[in-house]
Amino acid sequence: MHTYIKLKDGRIMIIWSDNTNEETMHVYPVDMDPPFDVEVDSCERVEYDDIVVIDSNRWVVEQHN
Repeated sequence: MHTYIKLKDGRIMIIWSDNTNEETMHVYPVDMDPPFDVEVDSCERVEYDDIVVIDSNRWVVEQHN
C-alpha cells in the first residue's frame, strides 16, 4: 500500500520515507510504480511546505485542487 502526495507544482508522488525531524520526505513519481527499484532509481527530497495533500487513496490526491 502506498501513500500519495500532491505537490504545489501539481505532481503526484509516492512517499518512500518521511523524516519528521527535518520535515522532509523522499518521494518518487507515481508513474515509476512499478518498476521503481531503490537500488537503481533515486528519490527526490521535498519539504513539507511543498506538499498540498497526503492520502493513501490516489483518487483523493489526484482530485484535490
